Amino acid sequence: MPGAHTPNMRARWLGELLRELREAKGVTSKAAAQYLERSPGTMSRYESGEYPIRRADLLALIDFYGVPDPAQRDRMFKLREESWKTDWWDDYADDVDEPFIDYVWLEQRAHQIKVVDNWRVPGLLQHPSYTAAVLEIVEADSDPTQRARWAELRQARQHRLDQEDPPAVQAIVDEAVLYRPIGGPEVMAEQLRHLQALSERPKIDIRVLPLRSAAPLSGMFTLFSLGEPFPADVACIETLVGARYVEAPNVQQVVQAYNRLWAIAQDLGAPDALIAEALKEYT
Repeated sequence: MPGAHTPNMRARWLGELLRELREAKGVTSKAAAQYLERSPGTMSRYESGEYPIRRADLLALIDFYGVPDPAQRDRMFKLREESWKTDWWDDYADDVDEPFIDYVWLEQRAHQIKVVDNWRVPGLLQHPSYTAAVLEIVEADSDPTQRARWAELRQARQHRLDQEDPPAVQAIVDEAVLYRPIGGPEVMAEQLRHLQALSERPKIDIRVLPLRSAAPLSGMFTLFSLGEPFPADVACIETLVGARYVEAPNVQQVVQAYNRLWAIAQDLGAPDALIAEALKEYT
């Protein structure tokens, strides 16, 4: 169910930049608010990202704080534009928790997506029948109409892979996922054939971490690599109580963990053979 309002990621990034600039200039929040002829509460909401800043106010603050670098000014205006922009995924804002809209936004903006999953096939790589089966398990108490809405969102996210310039996707899937009979033999056969087809695409690389590997594959997380004006890397770690986003400098720990797993999967896993072998279980 949707939760309480939280700032979108782009507005929060811009708010942090504004606060850093203000503090570096030695200006109080109250003084900045007076300069804008806004209330202190409005200034606080701008800096927290709770309310995306208006263009005129951003221009005024950039001048007030003395930001001469054209690249930095341009970055801040691009962040402001992104914080106000709406797109197709906002139509699903009432169907999911607000932080998940940030996840979809990251998928649509990233030039590289790296995902690790030890329980299921990652969402971007799921066949529609597999998605329906997963949702029947994890959202068993939800209304079927709502589950169908979530499935629709998941399929809409996958259109990103069919665009003219899709992101590079690297997925590490635990071998046990291939044998976990979600939805039954027919659904699993469809899903594994779907993985085989996807793996033939030049920008999709699927690796299977074999059961014989001693490498720990605990949990599920995704790494998004972004271009300017956004941070270089953002990680999303899935937990029982919701998603946790990790940014610099702590995101480097996630990057390193992923790189270790990827190296092991490359050394030990022959993904085509492992997927083909698992497919025999369902056909």
